[in-house]
Amino acid sequence: MLEIGAMKEKDIKKLYFRWLLENEPSDTVVVNEFSSTYWDRRADLLVVNGCIQLVEIKSEYDNLSRLDAQIEYFLNRGHKVTLIISEKHKDKIKNIPSEVGIFWIKEGELILERSPKRRSVETKLLAEYWRLNELRLLFKGVIKGVYKLHLDKLQLLFSSLQQEIADKLTCDLLKARYKKHFEEVRKKGELFIPRVAKRGLEDPRRDYPEFFKEAKKLLLPYGEQMTFSFAS
Repeated sequence: MLEIGAMKEKDIKKLYFRWLLENEPSDTVVVNEFSSTYWDRRADLLVVNGCIQLVEIKSEYDNLSRLDAQIEYFLNRGHKVTLIISEKHKDKIKNIPSEVGIFWIKEGELILERSPKRRSVETKLLAEYWRLNELRLLFKGVIKGVYKLHLDKLQLLFSSLQQEIADKLTCDLLKARYKKHFEEVRKKGELFIPRVAKRGLEDPRRDYPEFFKEAKKLLLPYGEQMTFSFAS
């Protein structure tokens, strides 16, 4: 039975958002209701601050029937995964992996039980964060005929990068893509679902060209190696 005044998901997000502003680096970017075109699940929050953190929220109003599958999915796609959950569910999450960070919601307060541990994300899964036009701009001038390559071939190219470079490029991309959105978030002081996240209307050449200029510097050593001949 729900108690009067039980917090809803949107209220928990506001509480966690304030916690992030107080405890995370000033260049942290937060996106509400994040998903990739290639995912079949949606993270309640995406937090980017040197790594990719995916956040799942379970209020008193939620059931936990999908929680284990959600956590497993996000652990493969985020460097860190955090679960924010009502204390009412405390006895129901005994199988949550130790790498997952946990916040409890108790009497309207956010209580940190444990911080998330960083994990490695396969480069082929990091490639899923990238859109077709972004991958083309990334590899333009690095390999020939980039605009003739389909998405799957460009993702294969990206997955061939060294882990450290793929991590940095993807984190920097997400920050660049959502920077303007998050500036609006900071001004309003609350989270909302960005128009660009819903419809993908931003233009990388117009909105974050500097990112690609810097990214190409990391790719220069790969220029001679990226001479793959792909079957059409």
